[in-house]
Amino acid sequence: MDFAQRALASMLNKLNEEERHISCMCAEYDFYKQDVLATMIMPKVVGFDKGDAIQATNHLLRDEENDNDVGFIITWLNTLDKKLQIKFIFLKPEYRQKGFFTRLINTWKEDKDELGVDTVHLDTKEEGMIRAANKNGFKYVRKCDNGVELAFTLTL
Repeated sequence: MDFAQRALASMLNKLNEEERHISCMCAEYDFYKQDVLATMIMPKVVGFDKGDAIQATNHLLRDEENDNDVGFIITWLNTLDKKLQIKFIFLKPEYRQKGFFTRLINTWKEDKDELGVDTVHLDTKEEGMIRAANKNGFKYVRKCDNGVELAFTLTL
């Protein structure tokens, strides 16, 4: 086993059950597996915890009606400026354009005081996500430094 394989195995051992499920979903749908894995692991490596200004969350998205996992969202919350950064969001193809993102945004709007969030930030290059962001009131901010993604912000 070379260094990279040992490092990956070490990272996978740090994942909880939900995070393993997210990692498997990325592999199954060929969705940014290494980037998502690194985003889930980074807070554990650098030591984010509930007392820090940055709080990381990973959540499976569920279709409660059919009792299915339909995707996931990974966010980082900066508690100092009350900004929620969507790091990754994924829906299985058969669940796209069915209102999941709109329901998520509406929940954040309703619970913004409890969540401690004033703004949601999203960087994306995916056409479907750009359409969903525009539909849900996100405003275009700028082209990201990487020259590929676009930055959007939503005030809750």
